[in-house]
Amino acid sequence: MASSARVFDRYTFRSAGTLDVYGSIAYVSTTKYPKVRPEFEEARQLVLAMKLGDTNAIQACAKVMARHPTLRGFRGIVSPAPRSTAERTPHVLLAKLLVSHGVGTEVKSVIKRISPVPSSRILRQQGLEGIPYEKHVETMGADPEVATTQVPILLIDDVFTEGNTLRASATVIRRAGFLGTIISATAGYSVLTPAGSPYTPKHFMV
Repeated sequence: MASSARVFDRYTFRSAGTLDVYGSIAYVSTTKYPKVRPEFEEARQLVLAMKLGDTNAIQACAKVMARHPTLRGFRGIVSPAPRSTAERTPHVLLAKLLVSHGVGTEVKSVIKRISPVPSSRILRQQGLEGIPYEKHVETMGADPEVATTQVPILLIDDVFTEGNTLRASATVIRRAGFLGTIISATAGYSVLTPAGSPYTPKHFMV
């Protein structure tokens, strides 16, 4: 993936229950929609390469995210969201790159998976439902020091599909006693309705 690849960025947020997700590149899920509108294909290829651990793609996604007005002014902890044991972890490098672009002051995992869960991505590929929000909450644990943390927390994940991982992460952090600001960002935002989608992606060079 060339660093000058054109991507599609909405520069807006979508509600994830009690959490808002910023800085995402709109793309279409390969699992649900094998055939999509051509204007989403380039973004899909970029997000897919990022999920597979392609360093150039992760760097391109980080540059897009760092341009978002909300993220550009963020000062605080950047924490990768917990993953299932079967998942790759491109969002860890993504978090480090965001800090290098001036988003946040340090990368610190304030939440982790305390018991494994299946990969929602793999479950969906098998025609099954992803892991529900409640199950994510049950299998996560927050760093005890989070209760005394005085700076905002930015949760980072690779892709937003249903928002269960991010919402559960925020819930567990709150229950651990953190009273500050929690926001989230993902490299990709899965558009689940490509036919007649209201989104009008903006074109620009990374």
